[in-house]
Amino acid sequence: MARARHKQDSIPALEWISAALGLLVLLAMIAVLGLEMRQGGSDDVPLLEARVEGVVPVRGGYVVRIVVANGSGQTAAVVQVEGKLGEETASATLDYVPGHSEARGGLMFKAGPGPIELRVTGYELP
Repeated sequence: MARARHKQDSIPALEWISAALGLLVLLAMIAVLGLEMRQGGSDDVPLLEARVEGVVPVRGGYVVRIVVANGSGQTAAVVQVEGKLGEETASATLDYVPGHSEARGGLMFKAGPGPIELRVTGYELP
């Protein structure tokens, strides 16, 4: 009587390694999302600060390049920035400043470079 050999279907080692790596990536993503949920929503209002990045001469005046930094986790939309150079005032609206990020824009003045006063005058919560 001939013995019938039954070959066991075994799972290859590479498949086990791939499954383990996938599980590790999934657990890491869940941990990061949980941490972000716990810490990211703790800020009630955006902490916006405007600063001058540089001044560029253009035909008819100067463009003051500005940076608005958001120091909180809360996103700000429709951020309004006002700049004053002597008696001249200029304003700009930045569509979106994400939490813990920066957005850039420019203010246009006719007068030459000098001390510029910048301030954020308003925003909306998205």
